[in-house]
Amino acid sequence: MKKIYAVGLAAAMLGSIVIVSPVLAGGPDVIEVRLEDRCDKPTFNAVDIGCDPLTDRGTDTFEEVLAELNPVDFGPDHWRFSRTDFSIEQGDIIRTNNIGGEPHSFTEVPAFGGGCVPELNDPLGLTVVTATCPDDFGTLQFPGQTTDITGLSVGEHKFMCIIHPWMRATVEVESD
Repeated sequence: MKKIYAVGLAAAMLGSIVIVSPVLAGGPDVIEVRLEDRCDKPTFNAVDIGCDPLTDRGTDTFEEVLAELNPVDFGPDHWRFSRTDFSIEQGDIIRTNNIGGEPHSFTEVPAFGGGCVPELNDPLGLTVVTATCPDDFGTLQFPGQTTDITGLSVGEHKFMCIIHPWMRATVEVESD
């Protein structure tokens, strides 16, 4: 996954001057994770859930999303992270980009479980809340926002949306 850095020598002899130039500049890889949904703005805005969708990204009505929630496969597969299980090298950057219409988060949690909205945890059968509410609300990303996650240690890291706890990802950080 990591770039191989090469140094090419471009030597120009002008009298006794030799110019040495690097071919590639090094740096960490940036791995993008999109936070996605297909919310229907009018039906989500009609329900007072504390935050309104800022953009209309689809046709999934509030009622349809609630009806799909279940403890087997959790339901709404349009509400997801674009990457769910992936590896990066230590020092790489995870760049999350909320391309949905609702606020989402890509919050590190000790274990997968419930999020900060009991009305969404209950139909999923999530009885243990693993998000730290309300402290984790600072990790919310609104539509169009990006966030860079850096400094992850070697090992496994679990991330989930603290509002929509079926949105999950496992990241394996490998030593470089």
